[in-house]
Amino acid sequence: MEELNFYEVIKIARENPCHEDFSKNSSTQKRDFLRKWNHSRAKTEVLSLESLQQDAENQQGGPRWEPSDPELSVEKIAVDHLIAEDFLEQLNKKDRRILELRHLGYTYSEIAGKLGFKTHSAVQKRIQSIGRSFEAYTGMKLGFETTKKEKA
Repeated sequence: MEELNFYEVIKIARENPCHEDFSKNSSTQKRDFLRKWNHSRAKTEVLSLESLQQDAENQQGGPRWEPSDPELSVEKIAVDHLIAEDFLEQLNKKDRRILELRHLGYTYSEIAGKLGFKTHSAVQKRIQSIGRSFEAYTGMKLGFETTKKEKA
């Protein structure tokens, strides 16, 4: 012990006891650490994540998080992204700009003002038309109604 200078190490350990000590003797530092760790002096009730999730489920009447869609995959997302890019390339500049501004959160009136349309309904009609074109391009039904002119 003298060769490796363990007496010095033991002396320092006795001078600076801490919560990592495995002795059964209690020290102020150990007690303070355990109180912080266990929140035994907290003025509010400490809740676990599981109890918070359970409370949320009870309040919402069902599971808090929806289960993941088994049909959703990285491949499907990538293919959908490519289809959307191909469709956008076929649009004229004004229609692409309408979709871009709408995606950025602009209202129909703001888009009409920026792009020179007379009314907001003209922008809305253009978006409906773009939607119908996308449905025809992909073969998917997204809920865009066909107008009387297109039916005839």
